[in-house]
Amino acid sequence: MSPDFVALREEFPSLEERAYLVTHSFGLCPRRMFDDLAAYRETLARRPTLFHEWFERLEEMYGLVERLLGAPAGSVALRESASACHATVLSCIQPSAERSRLVASAMQFPSISYMVAAQSRRGFAVELVPSNDGVQLDADALAARLDSRSVAVFAPVVASFNGSLLNVSRLVEAAHDVGAIPVLDAYSALGVVPIDVSQLPPCVLIGGTMKWLGGGGTGLAFMYVHPDLIERLPVAYPGWLGDAQFMDFSPDFTAAPGARRYQLGTPAMEPVYTARAGLEFVLAQGVDQLRARNLLQLELLARRASELGLKANSPSNLAQCAGLLAIEVDDAHAVVRALKAEGFEIDTRNRRSVRLGPHWCVTLEECERAIQLVAQFARS
Repeated sequence: MSPDFVALREEFPSLEERAYLVTHSFGLCPRRMFDDLAAYRETLARRPTLFHEWFERLEEMYGLVERLLGAPAGSVALRESASACHATVLSCIQPSAERSRLVASAMQFPSISYMVAAQSRRGFAVELVPSNDGVQLDADALAARLDSRSVAVFAPVVASFNGSLLNVSRLVEAAHDVGAIPVLDAYSALGVVPIDVSQLPPCVLIGGTMKWLGGGGTGLAFMYVHPDLIERLPVAYPGWLGDAQFMDFSPDFTAAPGARRYQLGTPAMEPVYTARAGLEFVLAQGVDQLRARNLLQLELLARRASELGLKANSPSNLAQCAGLLAIEVDDAHAVVRALKAEGFEIDTRNRRSVRLGPHWCVTLEECERAIQLVAQFARS
């Protein structure tokens, strides 16, 4: 049975004030997140008495993320940002005479493109593969650039600027065929696109809680590393929390089993506390159901945009789209400001396109009104 998204609005206080269509950028926190934030405040007031609670929360968070991904126990590390996760993976690989190529989608989030491109200074040959049409994330185009010299391939599961959805299985299988490590940035996908890593060949998958997973603050990041890849990704910069017996404070590092070896020092605990409620909401509703709701909203937005003469810069086949719809306008910043004044939260990442990523509890009537306002203010 599909969730009652109208009734679920009660769980998100922000929806009382505005129609929220920027979930692709900052997700909405469930009301219960503020209870967790209060619990964190209590640990600060009573530390070090409640210090043990921090590690209990860490263990709980490992389990929630592994459940979300369909990942085995011990295959997830928690980190401060997706960029830090990517930097960790890059630090673990070295160019060799046989393998020295890195392939990456040019539709990555900018910091990932920056990092991959910078590996040329370490002796890697780097190729950033553009989209064939400037819109679609093309797994075939990336797969065509892989060969026996490729060390790794980097790609987003969902392009953050227009919602284009990658054919993940196609790319991971192509990388597996040539012995390259697939590194998937799923930050803009998790919570709105079903992903089960147990059904994929070995890969690294990176994500975070700030968007569709509804984490508070600036969110919490994590990286899944398939057990078969652990030996191919030796830790380059060991940290205290990545030690097998970190509470022993040994002078010599012994890597923890599985992916936890990739953790560094004491993590920021506020994001750990404020990430739980959003993850539990997504798991309770089911990502399949949330994907269906998102598609229903995007279909309405796309249909009405076409009827109003607006051009979408997202894939026309919405089966290849997730999370958001990008609409071309002449002055995106002006349109964003105008909608905000009307109580509608949208955003932009460039001057010529606005992004609409409705929260699941935003009604279809609110989606309808949002696209009408975009058309009205785009013309004016």
